[in-house]
Amino acid sequence: MQEVAYRSLLRRDRRRFHQILGRTIETLYPKNLQANFGLLAHHFYKATNWSKALGYTLEAMEQASYTYACQEVLISIDRALDIISKGRWERSKVKMFDLLMRKGKMLFCVGQSEAAKTVFKDLLLEARRLCDLETEAEALFRLGWISFYTHQPRSSQSLLTKAIHLSRQKDFPEILLKASGFLGFVYAVLGNLKEAEHLLTEAFELGVQLDESEGKAWSLVNLARYYNWAGEFEKTLELCLQLDMLNQKIRSPYFMILLYFIQGSAYGALGQIEKAKQQLKAGLKQLEVVDDKFWRPRFLNTLGWVHAETGELQDAVKLNKQSLEEAKHTGDPEIIHNAQINLGENYLAMNDLSGAKDVLERAWQKVKKPSISYTRWRYKTRLFVAMGELYGRLGDKKRGLDFIRRALNIARKSGSKKHQAIALLTKSQLLSHSRPGLIKRSLENALTLSLEMGTCLLTEKIRHAYKTIGAG
Repeated sequence: MQEVAYRSLLRRDRRRFHQILGRTIETLYPKNLQANFGLLAHHFYKATNWSKALGYTLEAMEQASYTYACQEVLISIDRALDIISKGRWERSKVKMFDLLMRKGKMLFCVGQSEAAKTVFKDLLLEARRLCDLETEAEALFRLGWISFYTHQPRSSQSLLTKAIHLSRQKDFPEILLKASGFLGFVYAVLGNLKEAEHLLTEAFELGVQLDESEGKAWSLVNLARYYNWAGEFEKTLELCLQLDMLNQKIRSPYFMILLYFIQGSAYGALGQIEKAKQQLKAGLKQLEVVDDKFWRPRFLNTLGWVHAETGELQDAVKLNKQSLEEAKHTGDPEIIHNAQINLGENYLAMNDLSGAKDVLERAWQKVKKPSISYTRWRYKTRLFVAMGELYGRLGDKKRGLDFIRRALNIARKSGSKKHQAIALLTKSQLLSHSRPGLIKRSLENALTLSLEMGTCLLTEKIRHAYKTIGAG
């Protein structure tokens, strides 16, 4: 009835009534306007009072950002862009660029990667048309960032390299910091840790000079993830503490999600299981607000791995299966393979060799194809270790040791201490008892690496192997 009555009004009357309502709210609640920013933005927009509508829309956008209400942020951004297109505004180009940038970031945050990419492509074209080099460099970085997460690593490297070159040439330190740090992260994911370390360290040092900036947050995130993969878990947590303090000021939902994930992974590796569960569950709760289809299966999968670390195998299988199903809906090969490997490891721990073989062989048939972009060193290494253990327990120790050899080659080349230690432990379990010297050296090397990392659960497994195999 309200809708019918509203539509029966003449348009000029609708505008007048919305104007009256907006001004009435301002008069009645002058000390509590922030509780009504969204309503004020709506009424002044409908009243075509563009100046007030834009002001309150931007206020509503900021308020929604603070509470991580991503869909409300997107609504405010689209309204603000529409208002700017309707009138003449001082520095409208700057406002439009800023809003498009925020829209692209927010779309990515809610899992709409392709829509975000379209926004940044439009931004890049507009920046080039207007000869705005700083916005062009930022758009190149954002496109490189999203290209990586949509499984186009080569395109990502090319775009990030262009952003770095332009930022160095025109002195855009904030963008240089973000682009070089993320390119370092891409190299780390692809297993080129030496090149990654150089770029990540450079970005981190530059970030020290840019206090309280988004770029500094990026440098902390990328270096923390690098340390996580390299087995420097205490360093990871130190950087997370800095990131947490910084994010209390910049209030980014994306960095909050990353914080939960990185800390949960690091605590899990260190054997601090309850802390790991707490972080990962908090991250999943946060994802309910933003409805992120990209990160949710990753959190589920990592939480499954954490449960498996302490023998909670039924819970682990349930979480990893849920992760796999959700990842299939998004078609994300990275998390699909990762979840399959976790499931295979769970079945091995449950002595279900048939189930383990089925899952791991299917993963291997996919991962070994050159057309699959996410045959990355981390997943290959873990898969090789799991395959090595599987075939060793099936009685084909020769084939099992061949997989372990391949896992060790990748782990040593990448510098991943954790993967090396796990591969050496599995190798010692597959070796013949007629080679006690080699078994002992493998376990000693694994123990040294584990102690360096501080991974207490892995250390216990290695020490148990000493007693079980009789090498100690």
